[in-house]
Amino acid sequence: MDSDTVKKRVVVAEDEGMTILLLRRALTAAGYDVVRAVPDGEQAVQSARELEPDFLVLDINMPR
Repeated sequence: MDSDTVKKRVVVAEDEGMTILLLRRALTAAGYDVVRAVPDGEQAVQSARELEPDFLVLDINMPR
């Protein structure tokens, strides 16, 4: 990634700690900036509104 390239910002929503860790590592290695990882749907929505990331990675079966 050259100095003119801006990293895409991502929020991860997942209720399993190990999966969050693996996703964070993979996304960071691929050049993304994981700006927040949250454990439930409500926090995912709140984080999306607050941080306005480029995209979200969401678990389809998690609390709230």
